[in-house]
Amino acid sequence: MISHSYKFIYVWIMKTGGTSINWALKDYGLGKYGVPKRTEEQKKLLNPIKHKRASELIEVEEFSNNWDEYFKFAFVRNPWIFWFHGIITISEDIESLRNIF
Repeated sequence: MISHSYKFIYVWIMKTGGTSINWALKDYGLGKYGVPKRTEEQKKLLNPIKHKRASELIEVEEFSNNWDEYFKFAFVRNPWIFWFHGIITISEDIESLRNIF
């Protein structure tokens, strides 16, 4: 998400409550999830911008033009909890596959 009026860039990291954060900040950014309305060609090039690394966002013109001047932030999750949640999710998926076959 980028806000030109408040001069910030939010880098959306997966599994960190990004949908809630975007919803809370929606009035401060551009369009839905901070993305201005674009042509179909631009959408193919830029969407989705969520879950992009900062190094990938800086390559998008909308972000790179303002990168040095704007405040940038992201939220991160405890890596141990993130890892544990991934293992639980994979285990549940495997168990549900066993029940199918």
